[in-house]
Order: sequence, then C-alpha cells, then structure tokens
Amino acid sequence: MRCFSLNEGIISPGIQLWQDEPTKCFVHLRPNVWMPVHADLLNCSDPTQVERREGQIILHRASVQGMEFIPEVAESAGNACVLANIDNSVVQYTEQAPQPDFEFETAMGLNFYAWPIGTSRVTLGADSRKLPCEEYSMVVGMKPGDYVNLHVIFKRAGQHGSVDPWVEGAFLRFDGSEPTYHRLVARTQAERFRRVA
Repeated sequence: MRCFSLNEGIISPGIQLWQDEPTKCFVHLRPNVWMPVHADLLNCSDPTQVERREGQIILHRASVQGMEFIPEVAESAGNACVLANIDNSVVQYTEQAPQPDFEFETAMGLNFYAWPIGTSRVTLGADSRKLPCEEYSMVVGMKPGDYVNLHVIFKRAGQHGSVDPWVEGAFLRFDGSEPTYHRLVARTQAERFRRVA
C-alpha cells in the first residue's frame, strides 16, 4: 500500500513515524493509539518504502498485519493507506445552512466502505479539557473505489437533540491513483428529510 497523511484538509505522500528508540517506531493516532512498525520494514534501505530525512522517518509503502505495519506484500501493492485526522473543518457552510450563531457542540459518526485498520475518537484537548466538537484520528486501508462516509451532528452546548445544520457524505475517496479529500456541504435537517412525491 502506498501511504498518505491527511491533515487540515491536505493529503500528503507518506506517514511520519514516531521514534521511541533507535529500533522502535510507531504510527501515532491521536491521542494515545500507537501502531508498531516491524523491524524488517524499519530497517529497509529502499527510500521508496522508508525514507530518512532531516531527522524524520517517513513511511511510503507498507502492508498491515493486525495492527502492525510490515514490509509490503504484492496483494496490497495497488491499495492506499491513509493516516487521517478529521475535525469540523470538513464542514462547508452555506447561506441556507450557515454555521450556528450560538455556542454548539458536534458529534461525528463514521461509516467505512474501506478497511478501518485503526480508529481513535478524540474528545479531549491537549489540556485534558473536553472538546466541544469531536475529532477522529484513523488509519484506513483503501482499495480502488473505497470511501469513508462521515456524519456531523450539531446540538446546542449542554443540551440534547440535534439542530441545523446537518452534514453527511464521503470525505475520503480512493480511485486507484491518489486518495482525495472532500469537504462536506452543510444542509438543513428539513432538506435532509425532504422526500420527492
């Protein structure tokens, strides 16, 4: 699988590894999920698979066994692996469905039409305080045609029950060449549930 990272709406080639010690590296999902990288892959001298530059180790090609990254096998060579961090910046507000003008919270729901290798729900900030809007960190294996759907539900802060807007759709797709990121257009709940007679 070719490896990519999605951060702040930008997809870049490669996944930066976290190095614990010279012989131990991990793929990190915020806040506290660590996926190990097998020594045979880490010690690979082929820069098209593992690149070392300016003190960083970048993973470009790999396969996954369980939760561990291993040297690439032929069966997964045409697939993609995406380390994605997703937050409310995925929402594209409109005149009909603007950002709420009151204090709000959001919850996210994911539907994988791909292989969810690892997912981590982010609800606390760096200061350990609860985030008003959920975020997700994930590693997704994708074959050509795969995608990941996202739902974002809004509610008034401290209250139950959803309010406008409503957000739903595929934010990550893989067509076999490059994975693509898509912002999701906000809609009203009335529009969501409207049925054509």
